[in-house]
Amino acid sequence: MKIEQMAIVAEIEDYALLGYDILKGSKGGPADILLSSNKIVIDGVESPIFQVGKHNKTRRVMVADDIKVPGLTEMIIDVFVERYEEDEDDECEFVIDPDDRFYDQYPLQMASKLVDLNRNPTCQLRVLNPSDTVVDLKQDAVIALAEGVERILSVVSPAENAGKPRERSNIRRIQVEQQSTDSKTIEFQEASESEVPEHLIPLYKKVNRRRFG
Repeated sequence: MKIEQMAIVAEIEDYALLGYDILKGSKGGPADILLSSNKIVIDGVESPIFQVGKHNKTRRVMVADDIKVPGLTEMIIDVFVERYEEDEDDECEFVIDPDDRFYDQYPLQMASKLVDLNRNPTCQLRVLNPSDTVVDLKQDAVIALAEGVERILSVVSPAENAGKPRERSNIRRIQVEQQSTDSKTIEFQEASESEVPEHLIPLYKKVNRRRFG
């Protein structure tokens, strides 16, 4: 895809970097940059993009679609992991862990997961909402990071509950036990002056004067 556009360059003394965030179409509308699906849409035309030079570094994990996580539920969500052109020729096994900012932005919990990027275009993560309010996850929001794994020695189980039929639902309600709080009144016996140690008698008399006037 080739686009010709007139550009006006000003005399800027400071160093500056012009990135893909300034791309615009012929009608002045901004380009739709979808890094999660590796494409840029300009004037309705999709152009594939591939990032290079970061193959072995940490990759961002982004939400695949707008999701609402109901309160007091455990949910499986679809996510995208950053991809590169060299991924198809290499082993792409990664461990996904929550980003540090994830817990600051969302009242959720997330389970770590081992994934193979060449097996499926999207990956699935398990999140837990322990609160009673709905949490919104927006598309392309970065919620986790993926670290490359050099070698896997063995796998205990290829899937959770292997051998059992998989439930169709990707969400389930969690049960929270209600703890009863019984208030009990504890009665204290009032001590007499004869039972008070000698060094505490002045304090005992002072307190009694305040109580009884």
